[in-house]
Amino acid sequence: MTRDVRQLEALGYSPSTYALIAKNMQSAVATKLQFTELCQAFLAPHERRDFVTVIEGWGRNVRMRADARLKAAKTAAKAA
Repeated sequence: MTRDVRQLEALGYSPSTYALIAKNMQSAVATKLQFTELCQAFLAPHERRDFVTVIEGWGRNVRMRADARLKAAKTAAKAA
């Protein structure tokens, strides 16, 4: 995941800051383990995350920005 985020950063499409990514991944792990013998700390419902939702949110953000960039490039090409 870290490698993928670094590659997106290199393209100018970082989904978020690395600190926020780390925090959300920690919350996703804690949520998954919460009701097992491996639980860490109890999370309030508003703190809980799951990996799919976190990744989908970031992916949606990157996709929207990429689409906007491609649309702008098309518009510029048509104007030229």
